[in-house]
Amino acid sequence: MINVALVDDHVAMRNGVRSFIEANDQIHVIIEADNGIELIAVLEKIKTLPNIVLLDILMPGMNGQDTIDQVKARWPGIKFIVYTFYAEIDRVLDMINRGACAYLNKSSKPENLCKAILAVEKQGYFIGDLFKKEYFNHKNISHKKGAYYGKVTLTPREVQFIRLSATDYNYKEIAMIMGISPKTLENYRDNLLKKLDLKSRVSTAIYGVKNGLVDFEEDQETKDDKDLAIK
Repeated sequence: MINVALVDDHVAMRNGVRSFIEANDQIHVIIEADNGIELIAVLEKIKTLPNIVLLDILMPGMNGQDTIDQVKARWPGIKFIVYTFYAEIDRVLDMINRGACAYLNKSSKPENLCKAILAVEKQGYFIGDLFKKEYFNHKNISHKKGAYYGKVTLTPREVQFIRLSATDYNYKEIAMIMGISPKTLENYRDNLLKKLDLKSRVSTAIYGVKNGLVDFEEDQETKDDKDLAIK
């Protein structure tokens, strides 16, 4: 069972989201809160923490940015999915850089919510089609400056890992492709995140795109070839 917290100051929105996602028998909402302050107050009292927090950005009392920062500092195992009407690229990249595992626009199809929750719980991230189209097109955003830029010397193996991070492979499959053990891959990943000052797999993929290391069409062809190798 995937335990979820809904953090949104619009009660009607929370009710609708809860009704839809709980129709999936793998998802259960255990917390509802108007803002980050209420969420943290509940987290301090309960024994069973949520696996995932579904979070809006603009809320009274404590906004989404501060909520992620404070919760991650105290409960680092909790994952975040940002669910908001705000789709500006700078806002998206900021939330991903703070540790969000997915970013969904509230105007997207409702079924994407369940897909995102299941994917984030299973593999730690979710990249929807809308997200790819609007935010992973480095030709459109390469003029931007932000946390994902920086002149860093990367080894061929590090480039390989970054490119594989932008695919649907889980970490076990990536380890198999790279010819290393899952434990070695964990150490490899953690060291690379520290080297690049990144916080998640999604931010690693964004780093790859914005620095010209990842091309989705080319990497899909690579993925198809690797799938044959794994089989």
